[in-house]
Amino acid sequence: MKSALDKLKSDNSRIIGLSVEAAGSSLECNTEFGYAQAEIIDSDNNVFLQVFCPDVSKPRPWNNAKQVKYADVQSLTLDPAKAVAQIEQCKSMIPEGYKFLSLPSYRIGLADDKASFETRITLNVQEIGKESIESGGEKTEVYYELHFVIDPDGNVRMIE
Repeated sequence: MKSALDKLKSDNSRIIGLSVEAAGSSLECNTEFGYAQAEIIDSDNNVFLQVFCPDVSKPRPWNNAKQVKYADVQSLTLDPAKAVAQIEQCKSMIPEGYKFLSLPSYRIGLADDKASFETRITLNVQEIGKESIESGGEKTEVYYELHFVIDPDGNVRMIE
């Protein structure tokens, strides 16, 4: 994925966001890889979204970002080892009595200061012993989403 992301960079553009999402609906607990998408800004301050994995799509304009000036924003770099460490740190914060199921979303984007990057991670978890419910002869798996933000200084916090 890192090499695919590197191919999107050019001399006059920078990558300012990255999303890695699971396949299927956000209402499903899915462990399959869906897609990876980058936010790219060009020298004219135009922002584009482009899927780059599993296949490369044409860039699509992202109009609601035009008001922000990105002159001082550096292109983000993806460090796979750091991403794994961040995910493991979030998993270590899963409350007792719950188990990890899947990682439906990993996103890196601009922090509120628009000069540095923050990471947002969503984990699907299940309460141990209460993995499913049955009603009317139908069995349904029960899971919950935990959301985390990792600020530019590397501090992790669970959010609602």
